[in-house]
Amino acid sequence: MSFDAPRERIEIKLSTIPYHECSAALFSTLAYPNDIDERGEFMTALARDAIVARANEDLEFRWSFSARPTFFTAPEKVHTNVLKRGLKRLEDRYIAGEMVLPALCNILVLSKPERTVQGKKPTLEAMSELAASKIGRNGQASATNIQNRQWRPSKPVAHLAASVWCSVAEYKSSNKPANLLDFTRRYRPGALSEMIALAELFRPALAKLRSAVPEKDTIQFAAA
Repeated sequence: MSFDAPRERIEIKLSTIPYHECSAALFSTLAYPNDIDERGEFMTALARDAIVARANEDLEFRWSFSARPTFFTAPEKVHTNVLKRGLKRLEDRYIAGEMVLPALCNILVLSKPERTVQGKKPTLEAMSELAASKIGRNGQASATNIQNRQWRPSKPVAHLAASVWCSVAEYKSSNKPANLLDFTRRYRPGALSEMIALAELFRPALAKLRSAVPEKDTIQFAAA
């Protein structure tokens, strides 16, 4: 049996670094699977945002916590722009995760994958059309745009996107309006570990999709 190693392995050090850095590492990789420089900038911005948000709520934390100086070297305007760009990329990943989740669940739950997902065959085109209709866009052009703008850049982390989408959907249902930046601040090591475990359960199933994503093209996540 042949085995293809993943393209990249990301280890989230839950037991040794502050949880806001763990969360920032996970979500920045989700946002930028194909651009390491942008990933690093967004990780720094997410960590900085989480530190400031907690310091504003917790006076004891504000006076006792020692943050890495590199988190605060960028000017505020640069920091804001990095956050804005990164959150838009995360929204794209969440769309891809919602799009692919039903097909991944079919593969994992059934001994033989179901022929339809919500009445449609789980092809890339059909999943794109479902995603387009859910976000208020209709027509073949919109489905094609989703394939190009949301699905293709998400393929290396589609398993993590599907896992995280489960939590995003729950968050959106109980927080209106939903603040997706606040969503990234919420995760402690236990919850992050569960996200990673579910993502790694999904990852081998990507190769079984009709629009297959080979394991060699994926990013593997591990909790340490």
